[in-house]
Amino acid sequence: FLPAAFLLLLVPIPAAVVNQIIYPLQLANAQASAVVLNEVLGIPASSSGTVVTTASRTFQVIETCAGLRTIGTLWMAAIVYADLFQRSRTQTVLLLIAAPLIGAVVNLGRVLSLMLNPAGEIAAIHTLQGILMTVVGVLLLAALDNLLVRAFPADAAYLARWSPPIHE
Repeated sequence: FLPAAFLLLLVPIPAAVVNQIIYPLQLANAQASAVVLNEVLGIPASSSGTVVTTASRTFQVIETCAGLRTIGTLWMAAIVYADLFQRSRTQTVLLLIAAPLIGAVVNLGRVLSLMLNPAGEIAAIHTLQGILMTVVGVLLLAALDNLLVRAFPADAAYLARWSPPIHE
């Protein structure tokens, strides 16, 4: 099932569907960025649509910063991770549910880092931050998996009992 699901994620989503997904993600990122800037960092900011305005700069959360690729990448990583480490169905389902949420949070971190970085508009920095946030997302998935293994020890014991022995 997991390899088939992975392959389905490689099928391009129709443009009309992508637009229906991306615009709400843009709005959510803009609004969440303004809240984090105001409430957490103490930087006065407001959002209107996909635009975030501070006292010194104006930012627009464009389509490529909406987070759809980050969410998709982390969903694919969760599939590979669950299959590679032979996680139980319960753990796999929980990883697959958590992956888009982790992707959204990691993408928000990326958007905020671009807003706070004076050189954020430089393409190389933009790309580097995307790669860094993907690594952070995969590490968060691994940390969640570690918690799930501890939370469901019966699943881990069951899988260990039915796994083929490894001989050196």
